[in-house]
Amino acid sequence: MDSTTTLTARRRLLTGSGDACLPPAGTAPARNFAANTYDFRANSHFLYAAGASVPGAYLLVHEGCATLFTQFATSEDALWHGPSESPADLGARLECAVRPLEDLGEAVVKLTPRTLPPTRTR
Repeated sequence: MDSTTTLTARRRLLTGSGDACLPPAGTAPARNFAANTYDFRANSHFLYAAGASVPGAYLLVHEGCATLFTQFATSEDALWHGPSESPADLGARLECAVRPLEDLGEAVVKLTPRTLPPTRTR
């Protein structure tokens, strides 16, 4: 993972205009085909801001703070996928708050919607 200084600078750059940034990590590939050897790699924008791959997560960067929204592992997940990091450990490693994915809608509804202008004109 990148140093604290690098992550802080990247997150500040993402919200330099005062707007929020919400990059998605993406989802892991299906594992039901034996020849599928591709490991999960998060979306490049998510990796840039978070510094790590977290399947199915979203990183909300707003007003200098970063919050990771992810599905918390259950006891059944450990049986199928092996042990996983606790939310507290994940937050410490990524230097951000960690909240359940179900809270994402509540956090986003408080923001002013805005999109980037088109990059191509005809």
